[in-house]
Amino acid sequence: MLTNVLPEKPGGRTKDIYKKAKLFSENGYKVKILSCSEMYQIENSLSNAISLSEHDPSNTVYQIYSDLRKEDSKKYRKNIKKFIPFFIKIKEEKSVTDGRVISNTFSNKYFTIKYDYCDEGRVIRKVVNKNNKKTTQVIFDKYYNKDGTVFLNKLCSVGEPLIIYNNGRYKSKRFKSVSQLKAFWLNEQFKGYSNIIASARKLDGIYLEAIKKDVNRERNYFFWYHSTHLDVSGIMRKEYDKSLHSHQENIKYLTLTNQQKNDIVTSYDISPDNILVLPFGKVGSIETNEDAMNVVSIVSRFSPEKNIDFAIRAFDRFYKTNDNFTLEIWGHGENERDYNKLIESLGAHDYIKIKGPTNKPLSVMAKSKVILSTSKIGGLENTIIEAISVGCPVAALPYRYGPKDIITPGISGYISDDFTEDGFVNVLTKCVKILDEYTREDVSNTLRSTDEKRKLEMKQWELNLK
Repeated sequence: MLTNVLPEKPGGRTKDIYKKAKLFSENGYKVKILSCSEMYQIENSLSNAISLSEHDPSNTVYQIYSDLRKEDSKKYRKNIKKFIPFFIKIKEEKSVTDGRVISNTFSNKYFTIKYDYCDEGRVIRKVVNKNNKKTTQVIFDKYYNKDGTVFLNKLCSVGEPLIIYNNGRYKSKRFKSVSQLKAFWLNEQFKGYSNIIASARKLDGIYLEAIKKDVNRERNYFFWYHSTHLDVSGIMRKEYDKSLHSHQENIKYLTLTNQQKNDIVTSYDISPDNILVLPFGKVGSIETNEDAMNVVSIVSRFSPEKNIDFAIRAFDRFYKTNDNFTLEIWGHGENERDYNKLIESLGAHDYIKIKGPTNKPLSVMAKSKVILSTSKIGGLENTIIEAISVGCPVAALPYRYGPKDIITPGISGYISDDFTEDGFVNVLTKCVKILDEYTREDVSNTLRSTDEKRKLEMKQWELNLK
């Protein structure tokens, strides 16, 4: 599984990568994840995912280029001489995590020099940029072995980059571009694996180059879409262009919703037989049989596409005729100050409260009467899956993609017909009555039924691939 970054605090996309890796592992596959994150980020991300039971610890995760290092050397060199023009004033910036210096940056108007360090304090990477008025130009980018020798050097000062790396396994190779190097590296990583899944659009070009080198068709290749390939206007997002127009026979596609699959089949020259809608992965369980409180909740990061200001305004209108309910907003992010101002302007601080981030989202959902999902666009919202899995109905806007594939109207929630506040207030009014008629188990079973169907489809796909 090829991905771009694995944040230290996994968000929805990262959680889904771990969940699907665990799903494949449980189905008998040996799983390896390739990431562009630095190792300390990967380690923290893995630790958090395992603590949430979202990742199988036996599945390995590699940082890009990491296996090229000569780790058997007994010589250690902690300090590598820093090239800094001594006659120019230097600005120094340190990046620190858990008291440990992760990187050190020296810069002036002419150069920026960055050093990355490993746990033992050794330099593992050095990047030198030349600063121009509007842009920066990489002069060289070096990766170091434990003994201080360079195993990878990207020389970019003249024309096309010249990439050189030395290693006992490959000896010395030269590449004219970073793309060629990465394509070579990916092919080496792919050896011994029969199914390759790419979930990072930024690496699609390199991925396609690597696929071309597999002239004997030894593996199955997949593009995995975590999110919508369309923008709010319904136009294809630029980063999806390469994957959706690849037209290579040995490429297949993985989506998270049937709605997205149908849109792709309708708009692009891709057969429905080449697209699999993945199962949900690990689904939560009912945590309590107590009656839900008269609380409506949002569990989300705070960002514009989550449309939380819309939810605040809609709930304020709902409250006018349902004043026994409160709205709790769990999360944090860039727009928190704006949301507080909006709540204040509505005079709603007594019944709409921002609670901050939570490490126990399932507990929040299990105690709520309804969860709100008001995104403008998105992939398969983990929040909807988690809420329904613990028996909490969801009131959702009809965005692409997710609600239509997961919510069973009248039992596990309702989906608004449009993006208006009036329509959403109507949906919320119906949603708060669901648990008066159905049990949490009834709500949760709708999700499990859908997931079982998807698992059967996945099994059939596996047979066809073999």
